[in-house]
Amino acid sequence: MMNFFTNIVNWANEHPGQAIGAFLGFLIGLLILMFGLLKTCLVVILALIGFFIGKIKDEGLGGGFKDIFKRDKE
Repeated sequence: MMNFFTNIVNWANEHPGQAIGAFLGFLIGLLILMFGLLKTCLVVILALIGFFIGKIKDEGLGGGFKDIFKRDKE
């Protein structure tokens, strides 16, 4: 049994992109079975929005939310 898990870990180390894709596919499939398609799509969309907001904040792109509502005083 340990040999099976060792092979899985070795494969994941050699092919990280495929391993992440397989894991995400399994996770999304499980969520669809548990909660349904629409709720799963909502969770995925909200997670992607949160990811992109965090990425913008981390990389310092744009001024952030304060600049959206900031008025220029002329």
